[in-house]
Amino acid sequence: MANPPVLPLHNLEDFIDEVFGNILDLRECNRRLLEVMYVRQREQAPVIQRIGDIFLDAATEFRLAYPIYVGHHPLAEKRMKEEMENNPEFRLFLEVRFFESFLIHETHLVCAAMHSTIRSTWGGSSPRPEAFLESAIRTSPEVPCSA
Repeated sequence: MANPPVLPLHNLEDFIDEVFGNILDLRECNRRLLEVMYVRQREQAPVIQRIGDIFLDAATEFRLAYPIYVGHHPLAEKRMKEEMENNPEFRLFLEVRFFESFLIHETHLVCAAMHSTIRSTWGGSSPRPEAFLESAIRTSPEVPCSA
């Protein structure tokens, strides 16, 4: 929860209901699907023989929850837009969270790329840190630093 709150506490529950609707129902449907898939994996590992029956069973459950969620989406979108237009603290909160999420995602991508580069450069073994830095310096183009 944001501190200080970006929505009045007396409106918070209504806002959550309006924007997220039956999201808890969807989460439960997906939790059960995942559980059944894990059971199948344990039963048939290492090669899963069939999985379509699991999705057919899940579809009977999903057909009750997803139409409600999807049908509610335009109202949720409208409520979010209104709140962002009328509540600058809320808008800023979302923008900051989006930016933080973006940075985390980009950091993960950079780390994955670096890990891949290190593994391919060093044949899967981990280099000594000083050897890796020396190699990085040798192969990197010179970029002037500005003060």
